[in-house]
Amino acid sequence: MSLLKSDSLPATHLPGGAHARCFRSGEATVVELHGEIDLFTAAAISAELDGATEPYAPQVLVDLRPVTFIDTSGLDVLHRAHARVRSRAGLLRLVVEKPHVRRLLRLAAPDLLPLTVTVDDLSAAGRRGRG
Repeated sequence: MSLLKSDSLPATHLPGGAHARCFRSGEATVVELHGEIDLFTAAAISAELDGATEPYAPQVLVDLRPVTFIDTSGLDVLHRAHARVRSRAGLLRLVVEKPHVRRLLRLAAPDLLPLTVTVDDLSAAGRRGRG
């Protein structure tokens, strides 16, 4: 399943070949991250997430499927985004399917692991919502 890309903005190119794309899908703001999230790219990715979460959105999905590498700098960025969205009574979810990303979350950021979903989870939720 691909996330419906309505109101899509052009991709923002970040250091190290990474890029981010932000769009709306239903009521959710989706931030699709590509490439490596590490010390070199963390500040730019953090700025992208801040921009995407500046206006209130009841749900923010951070799509990590295109991420090829993430380190603890990337986890710090995700923690800050989660805190910002939660402070506004919103919900942040991480779309994670790669085993190495899920493993890093389990080992280094277990508090973020309950926030993870797969595209199949999103599809099922969408079907229930239309029910």
